[in-house]
Amino acid sequence: MSSYMVERRPHCKLFYVCTGKWVGDQNLQAIIDSGKKEIESTGLFDDALVSPNGANEIQKLYHETKNKLSTTITFVSRITLPDIDGVKEAYLGIVPFQEFIKLIQDENQTIHSIFDDNVRDFQGENVVNRKIKETLLQRKFELFCLLNNGVTVVASSLTPAGNRFTLRDYQVVNGCQTSNVLHECQGIDGVEAVNVPLRIIVTESDDIKTEITLATNSQTEVRTEQLEALSAFQKRLELYYAAEKNSITLFYERRSQQYNALPGIKRTQIITIPNQIKSFASTFLQSPHLVSGYYGTIVNRFKGQIFADDHKFLPYYVSALCYFRIEQFFRSGELSSDFKKARFHLMMVVKLLAMRGVELQLNSNKIEQLCESFKKSLLNEKEALALFLQASQIFEKSGLDMTKRQYKSESETEMLVNAVMIFLKSAGHS
Repeated sequence: MSSYMVERRPHCKLFYVCTGKWVGDQNLQAIIDSGKKEIESTGLFDDALVSPNGANEIQKLYHETKNKLSTTITFVSRITLPDIDGVKEAYLGIVPFQEFIKLIQDENQTIHSIFDDNVRDFQGENVVNRKIKETLLQRKFELFCLLNNGVTVVASSLTPAGNRFTLRDYQVVNGCQTSNVLHECQGIDGVEAVNVPLRIIVTESDDIKTEITLATNSQTEVRTEQLEALSAFQKRLELYYAAEKNSITLFYERRSQQYNALPGIKRTQIITIPNQIKSFASTFLQSPHLVSGYYGTIVNRFKGQIFADDHKFLPYYVSALCYFRIEQFFRSGELSSDFKKARFHLMMVVKLLAMRGVELQLNSNKIEQLCESFKKSLLNEKEALALFLQASQIFEKSGLDMTKRQYKSESETEMLVNAVMIFLKSAGHS
């Protein structure tokens, strides 16, 4: 390592780590600044950098370790794009099939986890993918690069050596469908003649990565929930679901159809972003009357109230678990199908019953304690069913019109909440 220090002293990089949220506390910052000055005063280092990391930053660093890749390709037919603020370098060109395949799979022909920053996962045999595949099956190899929009790769760093490019920590942000079809079709005789349009962008800016993802996916419709999937909160929520080890396993589908290729996962175990929003808004925002209709409208209704950076993840998880249970009880017939039209209202009632009508800030530690108790009740099938049956009885006695097809009125929700509070008071819980 001493060979690196011929023209400079070593760099000193330290991390101050805590499991809470880093908010720039003045006392902690003073300790960090004091320690940094002490290190610099030794004169041993060229510079000293101390990075504070809270829970969010630790999760992000962990997430990055799971996706770090290093691949070298030969990229001859390319042009260098002009300087762009926030972008270290960028290239546009075409690569032969055999070079492109190195980017997306390992030596065992296993496809890499490089689509995490894409708005959607592989969509399978849809119309677009069938057309891509037909082009290859019809051996129109020379036309492929003209008929295809190509692939956009964003990397954190790139080391060029002539025409050989080594990409590190990279993601395919556009071209997931093309990449997967090419991966499937690599056994076609003559496919080596295919050239793939390729754009490589090198940046460490998360904002620029998101902008590139949105811009390069503009050729096909990007739904509101797919845009939501790009947020840092969504990525952390997905990791939270994966870390929950319970008797019931739920999978958070941040990207459309991301679990389709995984065996053993039932559709009932998958929580989509729309269902997460409806479940959370019904239970913790007490707004079941607002969760019907188009997804985009629902998102606008709850803007600023949901997926906030300081929110605890457990309320989102237990609201999804509540949704899983009510759907299970409808399928088994243990809960009357008459209540299907009011499923989100019943979920609100169940949450109020389980948490004794207590409402807390969604970023508080106390709400996690209440949610842990709620989660235990939901994981116990008998306790969960008892809660839902009690909720259905309260609904019937609330005065709401049982013959209605939908319950979209705020006054109806208030009537139901009042009925729950009266029940809790009579039971000595309030």
